[in-house]
Amino acid sequence: IETCERGLVIVTVNEADSGRYDCWLGGSLLCSYNITVDTHRCSPPGKTHDYHKIYSDWCHEFEKYKYAMKTWERKQAQCSTRQNDSSNQNNHPNEIYRSPIV
Repeated sequence: IETCERGLVIVTVNEADSGRYDCWLGGSLLCSYNITVDTHRCSPPGKTHDYHKIYSDWCHEFEKYKYAMKTWERKQAQCSTRQNDSSNQNNHPNEIYRSPIV
């Protein structure tokens, strides 16, 4: 699985899967990855407490993502409102319009 930051997530691996992986299309090399399997990080948690910590870490990351998304949406809404306000300034009923010279 390729991440948005051009990283790679590989599921169900072990140390023997470490090495270089090339992706070819026809005769052209599309991408290449050097894979190092960190058995400590890739092994499943051994205790209930470890599962809770990992779950808590993911929840914290998700909350940060949700906060960032809401902040972005709020800023986008402000930008849209400002653009609408500035475009409406030119639609004043007392505004003088020039007719093109023919």
